[in-house]
Amino acid sequence: MEGMYRFESINDYNLLSIHKTLHPLVNVLDMSLANPRDWDGNKKVQLYFGFYCVFLKEFKGCDLRYDRTNKNPVYHYKPICYFIFPKR
Repeated sequence: MEGMYRFESINDYNLLSIHKTLHPLVNVLDMSLANPRDWDGNKKVQLYFGFYCVFLKEFKGCDLRYDRTNKNPVYHYKPICYFIFPKR
């Protein structure tokens, strides 16, 4: 089963990550300090962001796909800079 999580604001995302929102438009998180997520038992999840995101990531146990289809490859570049614009 695949779960869908919607984040319309930075504060919504911070609530899941248990981080304090210091500014409503800009945020920097060190995800190594965030609580682990169980995603309600789902192994695959879809994340919907209502704002721009830039992820600087080293792969440690997760795969990133560009969209919901299986046609696109899994990104395995190490490290990676990943950009998401609203409503993707």
